[in-house]
Amino acid sequence: MGVKTENFDIAIKFVEDMPESVITGTMIEFGSKVMERTPVDTGFARNSWTLTKNKNYTDDNGLGEEKILDFSLGESLYLNNGANYINKLEDGTSTQAPQGMVTVTIPEIPYILQDQIRDYMRANR
Repeated sequence: MGVKTENFDIAIKFVEDMPESVITGTMIEFGSKVMERTPVDTGFARNSWTLTKNKNYTDDNGLGEEKILDFSLGESLYLNNGANYINKLEDGTSTQAPQGMVTVTIPEIPYILQDQIRDYMRANR
């Protein structure tokens, strides 16, 4: 079965025309859901999530730099976590999140985006 490239062109055009606030809001909401699902023992892993732009970076304390204040299409957004054991948690080593945090949140992105678009449309009538 072939894939029609015009479908991708439509999707790309849709995202290109989308306000930056919708994209940023979607990523912030995604990050919030991942954070909420992060298991808590000491709280370090949960508190180490940061959203940064244009570089995937965390410092030695697990804190991300260059937190997003403004975002333009064409820039990259990264959800970072500097806890040295975050991959183990994502792999399900905690009974609090046996399926991980990011893995279970990714399928929700279309719904998060839909909510952001709806909110944007309501605010800009």
